Amino acid sequence: MDYDQLKTFLTVNEALNYSRAAEQLNVTQPTVTARIQNIETELDCKLFHKIGRTIMLSKEGENLIKYAEKIVRYMDEAKDSMLLMKKPHLKIGIAPGFSPKIILDLLYIFESNYHLMITIIEGKDSIEVSNMVQNKEIDLAIVRDYNSVPELTVRHIFDDRLVFLVGQEHHLAKKVDISKQDLHGEMMICYIRNTKLWIKIEERLTEVKNLRKIEIGNLELLKSMVKNNSGFSILPLSAIEKEEYDCFYIVQGEELNEIHRKVSALFYPDSPNLQNIELFIDAFINRMTKQ
Repeated sequence: MDYDQLKTFLTVNEALNYSRAAEQLNVTQPTVTARIQNIETELDCKLFHKIGRTIMLSKEGENLIKYAEKIVRYMDEAKDSMLLMKKPHLKIGIAPGFSPKIILDLLYIFESNYHLMITIIEGKDSIEVSNMVQNKEIDLAIVRDYNSVPELTVRHIFDDRLVFLVGQEHHLAKKVDISKQDLHGEMMICYIRNTKLWIKIEERLTEVKNLRKIEIGNLELLKSMVKNNSGFSILPLSAIEKEEYDCFYIVQGEELNEIHRKVSALFYPDSPNLQNIELFIDAFINRMTKQ
């Protein structure tokens, strides 16, 4: 038995008709008949019984079905796996804090236009992602801050902005600007506090009295808590989609202006994936101009 024979057997069982099975498989009816007969000869049994114009599985056919389905499925998976190995593959590490929709949009663009397989890895912080590209575990790192490495190319993507984020019904939503004094006794919902960015944010707020803090490691959960007026947060603007603007009150704060907010791409200039790396960076820049 081979793949074509088992696939034909399964198709005949679904169609319950040799002619319809031949149409679905894009072969002639004699080919379908010959494939079924070859299996029957090898197994020394009849797979189908004919009742008038209808065919039905025999007991032997019913027994073969479960094995044929597994074999065909495994062979299809093996074919898909081999095709993926031949497909261009780009591995990208991204620092936390970008809106998932941005990443999904970029994946869609590449799948649609370049037929490129992409693996996206979100690191715990920019340092981890930078180290991954330096160790050649990934092809490209998208970071907010990084350790300078002479052999890596650094390409600026865009300047992000940090903003105070509060729910529409939160009392801080009435503020045109937010100062340290406004934050006394408030609840701050922090996003992954051990990153360089959050350490800088908290350093700027050391003089705030009785500031309560809760750490959330999931961006969407954090935004949900802010929407429900559970506290305020400080996020890069790239973490918030335009469609979400009506759900929040976004406030500029002078305390945030001095914090480094550049987003950059790191990669080896001699990477065999250089063309795809540059395509992805260009797509990222174009996507952020629409943000």
